[in-house]
Amino acid sequence: MYIIEDLRWQPDTYEIPGITKTRVLFQDYLDNRTFSHSDPKVADAFNELAPEMSGVFVFQRHYQKSRKDQIVVIHKR
Repeated sequence: MYIIEDLRWQPDTYEIPGITKTRVLFQDYLDNRTFSHSDPKVADAFNELAPEMSGVFVFQRHYQKSRKDQIVVIHKR
């Protein structure tokens, strides 16, 4: 099981315009059952890993209900 937290926090110095954010990457996967990314090589790499995932879950933090997509949990087969 893998957990990625704090999906809505990143210092501005690390932001690169036009790069797909992690929360968007996983939400798109949940919506479409395929990974899409601004870099096709990254999308291909994630789609190769998709059969190894038995579940992907995106959660909000309970104390910040107005801010969704805070945590991703990935369950590996």
